Amino acid sequence: MIVANQVGAGYIGIFSALATSTAAILAFPYSKVSKKLSKYYVLIFGSLTFAFCGASLLFFTDSQVNLYFFRFGYYFASGA
Repeated sequence: MIVANQVGAGYIGIFSALATSTAAILAFPYSKVSKKLSKYYVLIFGSLTFAFCGASLLFFTDSQVNLYFFRFGYYFASGA
């Protein structure tokens, strides 16, 4: 329940739904880009967002990570 203590129990579902809905919504543009250009660009973008998720925790302080703006961006990137 560490997450519940940090952001509140009501926000856990919102953050989980954000990553899932981002992946579902971006499936359509990813499909069009991969058909028009190549799957290569979609895979590179996915690799970059995955690297952002890991590297962002190294470069930002705990107080910056606890901001809701950062958390929404983090979960959006993890869904992308």
